[in-house]
Amino acid sequence: MNNIGVIQKAASQTFGSRRIVWSFIVFILALFSLFNLPSGWFVFVGLCFASDGIASLIEALMHPMGVNFTKRIRFILKSLILAFVGIYLIKIGGVNVIYFGEYDINWLYISIALGSISGFLNLDRSMERVKRQYNLPKVNAVIEDNLERHNIDLATSLNLFAIKSIINSYSQKRLQRIFQTPLMIKTRAVNIITTYWSSSPGTFLEEAYQLYQGNASLLFQNFDWEYFNSVLEEVKKGLDSQDDEAQNQEILEGNEKDNQPIKFTSNETNSNNYLEIEDELIEIMNRKQSKLGEVMESKGVANYKYDFDNKKILFVNSLEEVVLEYKIILIGSYSLKENSWAWGWSVPIISFEMAQESSKLRSLSELRKTDLYLSKLPFEIKAEDLNYLIADCVDFLEARAFYKAPQDTAIRFWALMP
Repeated sequence: MNNIGVIQKAASQTFGSRRIVWSFIVFILALFSLFNLPSGWFVFVGLCFASDGIASLIEALMHPMGVNFTKRIRFILKSLILAFVGIYLIKIGGVNVIYFGEYDINWLYISIALGSISGFLNLDRSMERVKRQYNLPKVNAVIEDNLERHNIDLATSLNLFAIKSIINSYSQKRLQRIFQTPLMIKTRAVNIITTYWSSSPGTFLEEAYQLYQGNASLLFQNFDWEYFNSVLEEVKKGLDSQDDEAQNQEILEGNEKDNQPIKFTSNETNSNNYLEIEDELIEIMNRKQSKLGEVMESKGVANYKYDFDNKKILFVNSLEEVVLEYKIILIGSYSLKENSWAWGWSVPIISFEMAQESSKLRSLSELRKTDLYLSKLPFEIKAEDLNYLIADCVDFLEARAFYKAPQDTAIRFWALMP
């Protein structure tokens, strides 16, 4: 990108914020008060204080944004003090300082008008920052629990680590700006990983350091940004969640104090015996997979990519043209390292909508009279026995087939829907 392009990009990102543009307007108007020095300085500072305080007060009262009243009291008092200080400074500096013929500018009224407009338009979104600050510990707990799971792959670990570091390294006001600048947040993510990866022996960071040979540019080029963005959106939802949304988070979190895999092996004959699934389902699934293979071969499929916004998987040819696409439901993820299985609705930070789709499989527990399909934690299973679970899920969802998508040390199983 040339210098002009850089300047244009910086300008668009800077003035793309309504809050920054509005603050600039208030600042320019306040400058007019300086024409009547020395008292103009009092009006200048007073106008900035009063308009900001009034805006914050209106926002705190009119735009709770999921923040209960007890959490807003401190912010309301702070806004009141700021507004009163501003009004007092305007009074000292002189209310009327500029005249236009028969009309004069009343700076007190202007500060009230500017603050009211800003408050009702919710330009500052201070309550959003307050809510995110209170929700931050909950989001951290979810990320920590997911990082400790046994079957998450390297890409997922790096994504969770980077995002957790970002949301805890900056103030909520700074985070608002970072969230609005995709390039900035990507750069922060890579910088955080490369800062620690050479000094974290025995961790996934060291694994990434060896994989990318300590090259930050190589990491940036190969980073799963599509998944990063989807994780980031879910973290934002968690930060912005209201108290009445707590139940909706349960399906995403799947938290337990004991994160050791639950063992359900083929030698066990308790109520979780998946070998009771009919062999006929395996045969039906194999026929579906054969048909899928034929279609993919005829279309010249060479690779795939995700469209998480539309809950689709896109198959592309060697020219990167989309030749085949399916709606998808995540059945689950199989860890090659731990030989364990995690259901799709419990996989870390997939979207709430996708988790809801995947949670349909929980109904199989009643159908099969087993709690196997309700496990929030990864459980050990032999690769050959996994076919029974996949076949059962494909049949239950009435999927056209399933697709195995390798992700570093894990494989994600997607049901391809009609």
